[in-house]
Amino acid sequence: MDEHITEKLVRIRRDTAAARSVVAASPQFDSTILRYQKPALRVWGNVQARLAAKEAVFGIPYRLAETPKLYGIDAFVTLSPFITEGRQLELLAELFVIFYLSVHYFDDHVEHRSKFFSKFEFAPDTNLDTQHGAAPFSFLLIAIDIMYDVLDDISVLSDRSRLRIADRLVESLALQTRYFAAERRADLTPQDVLEMKQREVSGQTLGVVADILSYVPSKREVDIERLRKGLVYLGSLTQITDDIRDMDLDRQMHNANIVNSYVRVQGGSALGALADTYDKEATLASEFLDSYTTEELSTLMSLPLYPFVIDKSALRPPGAPQ
Repeated sequence: MDEHITEKLVRIRRDTAAARSVVAASPQFDSTILRYQKPALRVWGNVQARLAAKEAVFGIPYRLAETPKLYGIDAFVTLSPFITEGRQLELLAELFVIFYLSVHYFDDHVEHRSKFFSKFEFAPDTNLDTQHGAAPFSFLLIAIDIMYDVLDDISVLSDRSRLRIADRLVESLALQTRYFAAERRADLTPQDVLEMKQREVSGQTLGVVADILSYVPSKREVDIERLRKGLVYLGSLTQITDDIRDMDLDRQMHNANIVNSYVRVQGGSALGALADTYDKEATLASEFLDSYTTEELSTLMSLPLYPFVIDKSALRPPGAPQ
């Protein structure tokens, strides 16, 4: 029997080039998803510019110095089949990116604080401990402020819709802290991790796309509740592959990780169980993502795998120095 792609990736996770080749050659990966890389980098640059402008306005003594991320791909893949106007789509992608970045940063702050602080350049003439204490709060408040700015720029939204979307994004961030707080429990089973980290954090993070879409004029009919369920399972898949990439660090940091949990509980049968879980989540995602065409679904189901294909060292926003 051929080895499942998740099993292959666990075994070769330390060999980036090999993992890239395996995913690129896999029938489960649709390379058309990579066409969103350039617009995702453009959106990332826009979000970074908004963050820098807010830091300057508020006189923050430190600055965010994050490397380019492709979080916008998630927004483009999930939203573009429904949104006609290009500028509105890019703004919705910006909204999703600042929200997604907030989820990642606060997860990092719980799981690996040195990683969180490494994203900032701190002022040498101000007490470092004080800056570390302020950074999570200033980032969160600036991120929320930017969410409102982006919502104001989306002309197709009513004032009530802007408020409802903002409420949903902030509510989702608040609810996820419940799960961040439990991530280092030593007694978590694989099912616990699946429900808590895969579905309730990553799944619900992607699921907000459906909530956003419910307030935006769509070029095709969509069942929002079914879409949300499908995106939750798709987001769960993205966290499974993220756990594969992070399993060594998560083991060292004692963080919840579904791969490590399967290894601890099931030993030699762990990778088979992981593959079964991936396939079940993929089946559920496909079942509920019936608002998409067959071709669009193929691209969507590549979301969990595209990070293995990207050469992160080569990522630069358009116009950045070579």
